[in-house]
Amino acid sequence: MRRWKNDEKQALRPASSVMEGALTPEVRKGLALAAIASAWSEVVGEKIARHTAPESVEKNVLIVVASTPAYAQEISMRAGSVTRTIEKRWGVELASVKARVGRIPVKRTPRAKGKIQSLPPVPQEAVESSRKDIENIPGRDDAKAALARLIALYRRRFARGSGGRS
Repeated sequence: MRRWKNDEKQALRPASSVMEGALTPEVRKGLALAAIASAWSEVVGEKIARHTAPESVEKNVLIVVASTPAYAQEISMRAGSVTRTIEKRWGVELASVKARVGRIPVKRTPRAKGKIQSLPPVPQEAVESSRKDIENIPGRDDAKAALARLIALYRRRFARGSGGRS
């Protein structure tokens, strides 16, 4: 097996270390902010995380938006703890944390995977009754049949009083 002159210098390195060298400081800050935002509840706790969110990093200052002045003050009082946690976990050195009152971005949760709930069956008599109501409307028969089923379902779902009609 042939050995290279500078084996130690040319040792394989993780791709992440190669990429870190290629990233600009702004991109690194953006990636760090995304990581902090995704684990924000672990940094400040569930209750405070519901009312606050990291917004940006400007000149090594983490800007946090809070829903009320009380939560902004809470973040300000916990600034030391927040900076230590972030530095220890992500290696991001922050000079301080500043909070401002504003609108918290809506946190969208992914839908639970599962079976899509189907519509309840509609009695055939109700469909036929609805079909008679729309028989004079010009159009394709398959579209009329679908519309009749929809009308029957609507009447069943939103029926007032007896007879199932609104």
